[in-house]
Amino acid sequence: MIDKILGTDRKNKVKQDFEAAKQYTFNSFAQFKAIMTSMGYETYQKDDTVYIKQGGSVKMKVPSADFNALYKYGETDRKRARQIRGILKKYRDICANKEELKTELKKKFGIDIVFFGRKDEPFGYIVVDHSTKAVFHGARILAINELLDFSTPQERFDRIDSFIDSLFTENPKITQYDLNSKLMKQGAFIKNGTVHFNGETRQLQQFMIDALTRNNRIQWVESFHPKTEEEVNLLCRLGKGTPSDLISLVKERPGEYNSAITSLRELFDDTTITNLRSRLREEGYIVKEDEGNTFAIDFNRKLIINLTAEGFDLNRLKWQRTITLQEKKPNRKPQQSKPSIRKPHIDGGGSSSEKREWEVGSQGYDRVDDGSSLKM
Repeated sequence: MIDKILGTDRKNKVKQDFEAAKQYTFNSFAQFKAIMTSMGYETYQKDDTVYIKQGGSVKMKVPSADFNALYKYGETDRKRARQIRGILKKYRDICANKEELKTELKKKFGIDIVFFGRKDEPFGYIVVDHSTKAVFHGARILAINELLDFSTPQERFDRIDSFIDSLFTENPKITQYDLNSKLMKQGAFIKNGTVHFNGETRQLQQFMIDALTRNNRIQWVESFHPKTEEEVNLLCRLGKGTPSDLISLVKERPGEYNSAITSLRELFDDTTITNLRSRLREEGYIVKEDEGNTFAIDFNRKLIINLTAEGFDLNRLKWQRTITLQEKKPNRKPQQSKPSIRKPHIDGGGSSSEKREWEVGSQGYDRVDDGSSLKM
């Protein structure tokens, strides 16, 4: 009687758990299997039937076709996935092994981790989040090797230092950008001379900081695609003392260089431009003189052009006075005032009157007619 009662209860419990599992968001049989495993069942598929076992015996059989309607294909809850990633990394660092990790996550967060593969060497895992009834593929949250890395933070930073050192050995000119692109695959990155990993930091070794600073400047100079030593020398001085002997010269100019030359020649040939330096600034160029050469540099487009070597008329860079329209108008002749004629004195002033008439004629008529009295 008791066995019958227990048997009935167990069957009802399996059905209840199966119905509960159907409420989760899963999109594959493997994920459904993980849900049932977290509930204490063994689930497998054979032919066209899904078997659910517990305690060594089959408790339930479900046609495989019934599962097609259960799969939910939707977007992963990325926000929750990021939260779980943080939880996994935090508790991995305070747990001694994966069994302790599983226990802590289940007890504190209602999260089950179901591993696949051999017990000592699992090749993957699935996260069952009972609080949100969601299932996540483990590889999309945290790589299996990272999840099972139960090293101390000190040991991990030591490995990161060794990895960085190997990258410098492989490429002495590696930049911080290239270095971070490789470190981020391990969950680490460098910023302001500090290594960041799993919420903790460690100061990068000084020789590495100096090397990265130098390499970042080298990369900046080489981004201009310099082809001559003159260009390199100027860019290195602008790059705060970048060592010129480490700069690689290009063999061919980028296509944008020739287009820039053509545009600059049009500006230099335009005689209506009286302040060419100002116009070049408007076009994005800064003019620099260095060791007998004049350069036009566009820092945004990363272009450097030796105006001297390219044969530009450097006299056009000198300031030219603009002649206004007012100045171009011809000078008008000053308005002539009519000579005043004085009446002769009654007292026999003939000679005196004649003298005055000569003075008037000399200063008024004769010299105005030939224009010699006009100031030019």
